[in-house]
Amino acid sequence: MILATLIALGLLLGSLTCMLTFRLPRDLPIVFDRSRCGSCEQPISTLALIPLCGFFIAKGRCPQCHEKIPRLYVFIELFCPLLLLGLYTLFGFSDVFFLSFFFLWLGFLHIVIDWQHSLLLDKINIGLLILAIVKAWMYTDWIPFLEGGFSGFGILLALFWLSLWWYKKPALGLGDVKAAFVLGAFLGLKASLSMVYFSFLFGGAIGLLALLSRIKKRDDTIPFGPFLILASWLVYFRPDLLLF
Repeated sequence: MILATLIALGLLLGSLTCMLTFRLPRDLPIVFDRSRCGSCEQPISTLALIPLCGFFIAKGRCPQCHEKIPRLYVFIELFCPLLLLGLYTLFGFSDVFFLSFFFLWLGFLHIVIDWQHSLLLDKINIGLLILAIVKAWMYTDWIPFLEGGFSGFGILLALFWLSLWWYKKPALGLGDVKAAFVLGAFLGLKASLSMVYFSFLFGGAIGLLALLSRIKKRDDTIPFGPFLILASWLVYFRPDLLLF
């Protein structure tokens, strides 16, 4: 019964996540407006909004304009129930379950939106900051909050200004700098420093592969936010990999 409930909640959450990844970067209203096709802007039918099944009912296309529906939405709707089931298996219903869920879910929103639009939204950063404050309050431990936040923030801000001075353009965005603060505040000092290291390791490896495979050209940009989020997840779940 619990597993079935988690799957149902996860599917609903997946539908909500799809809606947020579409509306937040476009600054569209979250409530009081029906979901619409991103191409023809016609309202989406109720059947097509059924989580996971709606994509197949609509045969992967908008019924009005026949534009393809991105398969990414199917992945998102699968990710959310799997996330809930995985965290429940690891932690049960505990404070760690809820902290981990919101940490991963908000980070996932960042990944999808930044990869599509090169935007790390302040609204999501504020959510992560609130989560870090709640974690520090729950465990009455504000020193890691401050150390972790300002260490990640300081390193990326320094790189931002150095690249702007040396290359006459920033190597990363201020959204990355702000994200490093809120992620580091949640993780603490050692994990924050390791997060920065692994994020550059991941970003460099993917960037090199993209160049070698000619998916990207030398002057093309690759969003850094997803690598920062993935690195934060790595050090959160694998503290044995911390470098310090």
